[in-house]
Amino acid sequence: MKFAIVGAGAIGLEHIRNIQILDGSQVTAVADPVEKSQEWAKQILNKNNNNNNNVQYVNDYKELFTMDNVDTLIICTPNYHHINVLRDAIVHSNKNILCEKPLCTTIEDCIEVRNLVKKYFTLGSQRMFWVGMEYRYIKSIDRLINEVDKGTVGDLHMVSIREHRFPFLKKVGTWNRLKKNTGDTLVEKCCHFFDLMNRIAGAEYFPQRVIASGGQSVNHLTEVYNGEKADILDNAYVIVEFDNRGPRMLLELCMFAEASKNQEEISIVGNKGKLEAFAPAHQMKSKRDEDEVQPNFRVGLRQLPWRDRVAPPPPSTVEEFYEGADAKILSAGYHEGATYFELLDFVTKSLKRDGIPTVDVDDGLLAVTLGVAAHISIDEKRICEIDSLLSKDLIDELRTNRLLHREQITMANKI
Repeated sequence: MKFAIVGAGAIGLEHIRNIQILDGSQVTAVADPVEKSQEWAKQILNKNNNNNNNVQYVNDYKELFTMDNVDTLIICTPNYHHINVLRDAIVHSNKNILCEKPLCTTIEDCIEVRNLVKKYFTLGSQRMFWVGMEYRYIKSIDRLINEVDKGTVGDLHMVSIREHRFPFLKKVGTWNRLKKNTGDTLVEKCCHFFDLMNRIAGAEYFPQRVIASGGQSVNHLTEVYNGEKADILDNAYVIVEFDNRGPRMLLELCMFAEASKNQEEISIVGNKGKLEAFAPAHQMKSKRDEDEVQPNFRVGLRQLPWRDRVAPPPPSTVEEFYEGADAKILSAGYHEGATYFELLDFVTKSLKRDGIPTVDVDDGLLAVTLGVAAHISIDEKRICEIDSLLSKDLIDELRTNRLLHREQITMANKI
């Protein structure tokens, strides 16, 4: 597959490195109006790509639309540019599109994109639209999702996601210091976790309300850009409740906790037991020694029944596993190999030409909606009901489509 990168910043460069090690795929074009960003892309491609002389570099992404040597556009521009790039690319190109998270910075823009995708990416169109939610593909989290789907711990009741990490890194033009550009942190960053919540809950449950508390406590407090004070949130607690007595979920975010062993920790508790997945505080490594490998996934099953016990049960058996990628894949990015496995799934699905992505536009919309709801809850100090943000007709359509999408993915995986 031949990829064009739209936006050669940090995530665009990560996609380039991963495409280079993906069999049968190559980067054939890069679009970015910033000369320095193009140079970064050239350095990586010159170092590792024997076909670099065939890569085209352009300032205007619209030039990619008519290139015969491009099959897929990967949208990696700053968040606030997504809407305009997608308006153009969906309507005026005939390419597959993988749009990095968040889909857009507002619910209104996400709905506009959704409507365009529904019109131009129909079954049989042989085009695929995909939202980049690579955290699903971190190996320990992928195992956790699979165990949930198998019913290992029974009916889900509580899900906790904790991210303790470093502050946002500086981006070109420092665009990511202002919430007007990013959608703010619970949209920009935490759409990953809201996507995981929706995926873990399953298609039978729909997010109903959000309760959140958070603020900007430590990071960027004295920074000013073109007269505007940096205003992005750096810590929060977010509770998401699902309908039909679905699981209750919690996100704990801290953006000044880089002194942590694990960057992400997820626990899922059902009536039969508990699952845990961990992703380490990232260091980009070319190799990992065997003695460095630590278990990053746990399964513990309850000692049942409880009703007639008069003393605590014996200790539960907790099994530990290591779910990881090889060194070559780990060295290509900052997400525990997730970007590689996402691209592999993308290519595999696109070659089937059925137009069914693993992560579709509705997933992108719902993730942003939960982030927006969390910020409303924080800013207005109230519970935010999802039906105050999405119309009843849209919610009904999303419910139906989630069930249909799950069936389509199940069928496609059997082929």
